[in-house]
Amino acid sequence: MALVASPPSRIAFFCQTPSAVGGETSVLLSGCVAARVRAELPWFAARLEAQGLLYHRALSEHDDASSAQGRGWRSTYNASSRDDAERAMRHSGVHTWTWLPEGSLRTTTGPLPAFKTDSRSGESLFHNALVAVFLGWTDARNSGPESVRYGDGGALAADDVEAVRQIMSSLAVDIPWEAGDVMLLDNQRAMHARRPFTPPRRILAYLCV
Repeated sequence: MALVASPPSRIAFFCQTPSAVGGETSVLLSGCVAARVRAELPWFAARLEAQGLLYHRALSEHDDASSAQGRGWRSTYNASSRDDAERAMRHSGVHTWTWLPEGSLRTTTGPLPAFKTDSRSGESLFHNALVAVFLGWTDARNSGPESVRYGDGGALAADDVEAVRQIMSSLAVDIPWEAGDVMLLDNQRAMHARRPFTPPRRILAYLCV
């Protein structure tokens, strides 16, 4: 949740229904990602550090199962009206927005830092959504490579994003689920993702401030 103004400090997961195939939760340490990106992609890390990242997205009014984002603006902002959504966006750190004719909402958030310092240890953390957005946000309303850009508006190079993806993949540990399992993550230091799966699968999440 690197795009929100106050990300949760902890995330708890509970497995109600595990998938018969796939669906593992991948976990990796963001400090390890930061160190590898700085060491292996110093030019990329330097520009990320200097400029941060802009995030652009278009949300449909209602939920869209065909989109990787999934949730429409009403669900995203728990809003029953445009006024409700605008109040939520001001609170959550969205910087500009435009209402589109068909009822969709286009937002811009940032520039936001791509690295964060752990308040407890002083460790540098990789704190952004650039890989997920660049590779995963392409749908009927969005293009992943256009949805995340440098803070000055410049485009990210696909080769740099792929190199970061490979670093993250090499560090990730896949945790399989069984019914009744609970996982508690330190959301400052741990990043997580979901592997593809065959439905049904139901994992409940609780966000701790």
